[in-house]
Amino acid sequence: MNLTIERHKDIAYHYIATRQFKTVQITLRFFDELEEKSATARHLMLSMLKAKNRLHPSRKALTRKLEELYDTSLSGVSLKLGNKHINQFGVNIVNPSFIDDPRFFEDVLEILRATLFNPRFDEKTLEEEKQFLKDYFKAEYANKARYAAKRYRDHLFAGHPNRINPLGAMEHIDAITLEEVEKAYERMIGQNSLLVSVVGDFDEERVHRRLRAALPFETNAPLPDDFFLRSAFEKKEPITETMPLAQDRLFMTLSSGVFYGDEGYFTMVVLTALLGEGGDSLLFRRVREEKSLAYYVHAQYRPFSALVSIHSAMKKKNVEQAKALIEETLEDIKAGNFKKRSLDLAKQYLITSIKQSFDSPRSLSLIALRHQLLSMPFDESYMLKKIRDVSKTDVMETAKRLRWIFTYVLGSEDDEKDAI
Repeated sequence: MNLTIERHKDIAYHYIATRQFKTVQITLRFFDELEEKSATARHLMLSMLKAKNRLHPSRKALTRKLEELYDTSLSGVSLKLGNKHINQFGVNIVNPSFIDDPRFFEDVLEILRATLFNPRFDEKTLEEEKQFLKDYFKAEYANKARYAAKRYRDHLFAGHPNRINPLGAMEHIDAITLEEVEKAYERMIGQNSLLVSVVGDFDEERVHRRLRAALPFETNAPLPDDFFLRSAFEKKEPITETMPLAQDRLFMTLSSGVFYGDEGYFTMVVLTALLGEGGDSLLFRRVREEKSLAYYVHAQYRPFSALVSIHSAMKKKNVEQAKALIEETLEDIKAGNFKKRSLDLAKQYLITSIKQSFDSPRSLSLIALRHQLLSMPFDESYMLKKIRDVSKTDVMETAKRLRWIFTYVLGSEDDEKDAI
């Protein structure tokens, strides 16, 4: 496996050559600032671009053409990375070397070119995409786990870019006009930073030449390098909100001060896995298996905000006991009161995840993205060594830096309520 980086002006092209897949994946990522209303317009614009274009003037026509090209998939998603918004487009195709059609790859590029350079923006499609987006946000309320997570983020990240959903916000949808969508498109094509990646088995020089010819981007915007807001999160008062639920949702938050790529980053990754990732983690065994206090419990490290979130679901009567046991478990890690086997299992969990990530086109593209933007080596052995080298003392010392900053509970008023 080999990563080669080519450049045209300030556009970066990643070519990840590997024979382990029978497909070729092409991904384009457009970077802009993260702001709630513009994220809403950008997401609606992206959805309209992948719905149809002037060459394929209806959803049905575009779908039919993709099916004819051996079920080529065209995707478009809105993402965020730190304080940046990303419009991501991609195609996943059967490796052209398996297809007895010399026009196949050119036809795929023609679809990408039509999608990105010949859009068909109209009021009807905009209204359709607005309704789809509204339905998504309404479903968020209906799914109590998603709704609880949203309310938790709203409180935790109040006034912070991390609060912003890359799809935008319900309250901005109706106000977005066709003109704003068109302006968002013009800004994306002409002013956004752009990174293109290709993963699979291909002739790099030939693919690069054909991509440049089919997708003649001319932006001079350099790739961003300021993804972090390194301001410390102040401690917040606990918040409890109520609604009819079968399970109370508990969220507890720790600040680490360790961001992606910092010294201590890999120790934080191991610490989080030891604390609450996977079925062998300390929290899973203690809170769920031994004490039967929760239906699930999981810890997640957020390296772009330097926070660790612990989330769980349980009966109301167990909330206080679960909180105390979670806090006690962290104190045990600080004191070194955990077995070597627990640390080894946490490392093995991470090692398996890293190896799996190098066996997926999508993950390889993301690893190359982190390499380009955040200087993380594109090297499986480097990551594995960093994980293996984390010592028990490293974990204990890093755990001592963690501080509790916020607790949120969404639950029923009492255990006797009819729950949903």
